[in-house]
Amino acid sequence: MRIQDIHISKIKGPAFDIRTETRDDDPDLLASIKTHGLKQPILVRPAKTGYQIVAGIRRYQAFKKLRYKSIPAVVEKLDDKTAFEIMLTENIQRRQLTPLEEAKAYKIYLADRHWGSLSELAKQINKSFSYITERIALLDWTHELPKELQDEIFGSRKVSASHLQEIVRGKIEKPERIRQVIKAIEKQDLTKEQTREVVQLIKERDVSVERAVDAVKVAERARVAAEEVADQLKEAVVKTGRDIKEVESSERRRLLENFMFLGSVIESIQSGKIFCVTHESESPSLKWSCGTPVDETHEALKRRLGLRG
Repeated sequence: MRIQDIHISKIKGPAFDIRTETRDDDPDLLASIKTHGLKQPILVRPAKTGYQIVAGIRRYQAFKKLRYKSIPAVVEKLDDKTAFEIMLTENIQRRQLTPLEEAKAYKIYLADRHWGSLSELAKQINKSFSYITERIALLDWTHELPKELQDEIFGSRKVSASHLQEIVRGKIEKPERIRQVIKAIEKQDLTKEQTREVVQLIKERDVSVERAVDAVKVAERARVAAEEVADQLKEAVVKTGRDIKEVESSERRRLLENFMFLGSVIESIQSGKIFCVTHESESPSLKWSCGTPVDETHEALKRRLGLRG
């Protein structure tokens, strides 16, 4: 493999434009090139005039941004099919494509150019058969949506294929509702599992996206608190040399206080009161953060339940 410096002006761009939008500059890549130079040359192929990039579009764009006159490159004579496979593989490995950009590339390979079967493509890019079919199914799904919503989905870097698949499986059909779920994923950093819960609540309970997200987030914080209390109880039983019943009694009280607090939260929700809640990682307790008198709430709850102490 021979590396040569090629003048930037002789490079005409990528052999295939499989990315639908121009990404923002990568400051880390720019800094690395300025400090250490280019660690990996780009791959180009000869064109009628100059060269076409097969691999290394981001590195090429960084050199242009830095106004360098030439860039280290490897020149290979590659046919369209091989060049496309190399470009696609590099972009997937570097996670440079959105899920729908991936799907469009697969469709070009399979349906537009007829370069090979689905199993041959899966082997070339080291992905499973189902991985590719799920991406293509997403592309078919988006084609039924309004153009502006397609653009939002294509342009999002926070919404993964897994997120979109949860929306499809949940059969959210109204474009405006889909847009609201997409915005919630971006703004709230919802996981795939949280997205599934949100979609289920929307469909099964007919609530707004905002209400569904709030419910899922509150339930998640409650689960974390309960798990931390349970872990501390387990550690106390394992490490203590005291009588187990005494430890059980002591830890049960802390556990009961936490669940009484959760009970007061649920009671507030059901009565239509507004509340705020925070969870501190160093404490196994959920705490009010809006000045609500927790102790008074607990005392009232204890009296109503007939508890002591």
